[in-house]
Amino acid sequence: MCREQSREEQLFNRFLQCRSQENFHLIDFIFNLGLPWLQPDFSPHSPYILKSEQCWLQPPTYEDLHDRCIDRIISRKSDFQVYDAGEQPTASVGRALRQIHQSNASNPTYITNIQLPDHDMHFPETLQCLVTPHDDALHLGVNFTPKFTLVDLHVDQGLGGLSTAVGNCVKLWLLYPPKNHNLDVMQKMGIMKGRLQRIGKELKEGQWVITTAEDTIYLPSGWIHAVYTIKGGALAGITFMVGECIETVNHCITYELAVNKIYNSNLFLSAIQVTLELHDERLIIEAIKMWCCIKPQLKMDEKTQSRAREIWDKYFKSSGLHPRCPGCSWEGEDFVYHMRKTHMLHTSKRKR
Repeated sequence: MCREQSREEQLFNRFLQCRSQENFHLIDFIFNLGLPWLQPDFSPHSPYILKSEQCWLQPPTYEDLHDRCIDRIISRKSDFQVYDAGEQPTASVGRALRQIHQSNASNPTYITNIQLPDHDMHFPETLQCLVTPHDDALHLGVNFTPKFTLVDLHVDQGLGGLSTAVGNCVKLWLLYPPKNHNLDVMQKMGIMKGRLQRIGKELKEGQWVITTAEDTIYLPSGWIHAVYTIKGGALAGITFMVGECIETVNHCITYELAVNKIYNSNLFLSAIQVTLELHDERLIIEAIKMWCCIKPQLKMDEKTQSRAREIWDKYFKSSGLHPRCPGCSWEGEDFVYHMRKTHMLHTSKRKR
């Protein structure tokens, strides 16, 4: 009798069946990386596969998600991006949608980051004992990718995320931890195209996994990843800042500033805020270090500056005494006064 194939073997065979004349070299390259299958480690810092039903109040049908996204595109109520193969921007939304059912191996066209304000995806109880997401950041983004699409190696700005395929979509994930070596290799690549095939063999401790609509993948802050579409369709997900990963977030923001010379100041503030609210002294020290180092490199408008002052004022009202500043060489008795005078957005007079 023939041994029944495991689900992992069945999914792997579907991946190998994606070979075509146009993408033969890419499929073989991914295969020859020799990465092990993802081994779940239930921690804030490791990818984890959940059952998708744990992450939806009411899972959407593909047809419903498709129609809602088309409405957002037509009404221009959402920012989104459309790309050809090789991350080349294009305006051809129609071609991207058509290719979901009629894929073009030589030039897959795909849409990313269609924002849906009202959705039924939520942060599952399984993860709530591990990480505390920043509530304001739980927005849903949807990607439509045809078969053969490769979204190249990237880091999601230090955000953690939950992603699940919808309908018949099947995804292959290549995952690399945010170790200094890996981020350094990525930083040297800058914004060059073809990152996976250029540096895939240089990255260390990689793993891979294939997901369907049955699965939701938790991707922690900072993980470098590339995603290959085995069967076209939609991928829906939420992103969030996680205070428990503040050290990794710091590394990621430093990477973003080095590569792109810019970083979203509101994401930065969300990372600071969610960490301060954890009341974990070790993590708070890391957040103060990050504030003192990164804040001078960011541009903040008046609204963002006002939010920053509110975050720190709330912390100062309940903060303990720090005899030394984690962000500089200062030592003394009045840490709050030092922070306001030296590291804030304005200088405050000392209150007696």
